[in-house]
Amino acid sequence: MLMPQFTIFRLMIFIAVCAVISWIAMSAVRGEVWSIAIMLTLFSFAIWAVLQFILVTAGYIITLIASKVTPEQAVSPFATDRPAPQILPPSNIDKE
Repeated sequence: MLMPQFTIFRLMIFIAVCAVISWIAMSAVRGEVWSIAIMLTLFSFAIWAVLQFILVTAGYIITLIASKVTPEQAVSPFATDRPAPQILPPSNIDKE
């Protein structure tokens, strides 16, 4: 089994990003307009991502249910490499 590739460098970047977001949130609580705008933007993006996840999941579930409910489509007899079934057998023209 493959182990996840976590490095100290990635962990430090993650901690730095969290610290910057926390600093912006702290400034927003204090009433700074620029930080309120940034936090609203981040919050809007998070809501948008969750909404997209919900809609895609709902569409996938609806597609699964629809594929179970709908009957199989009829297959054209002309879509194969064999000739179509004949109602009347073909007559041999060379006999006459």
